[in-house]
Amino acid sequence: MLGFRRMIAGLLAWVGKVTLLFTFIFAGITLGAHALVWFRTGEWPAAFVLADPLGETLRDLGLAAPSSSWVVLQDFLSWMLKQPTWLFAFLAAVSLGLLLVTLGDSMERNILIELRHRQLIRDRKLRGQ
Repeated sequence: MLGFRRMIAGLLAWVGKVTLLFTFIFAGITLGAHALVWFRTGEWPAAFVLADPLGETLRDLGLAAPSSSWVVLQDFLSWMLKQPTWLFAFLAAVSLGLLLVTLGDSMERNILIELRHRQLIRDRKLRGQ
């Protein structure tokens, strides 16, 4: 059973590391492409902002913002929606990668602690005989 759990822990950590790797590769390629456009045209390319299309879609569905008692949440959501969409994708991918790596590593650490504990118990039983 521990071997299976250890394999899952390793797989989670590996998927997290690959997610981080490809996130940073994609971010670097995108930044390089934007810099190339900037060098050639003299203007930084416009970023797609999610606020306008999402706001229109929500209004079309009949959904409204939370009540006025949620002022902090309203301010945070309006600020986030005014940020470029690539920022959402980047932060989500980095968060997911870090979460998977952390989860896999902590599972691995718990398994190793359990294996050491079992070994100590075996050694104590052998000494006691």
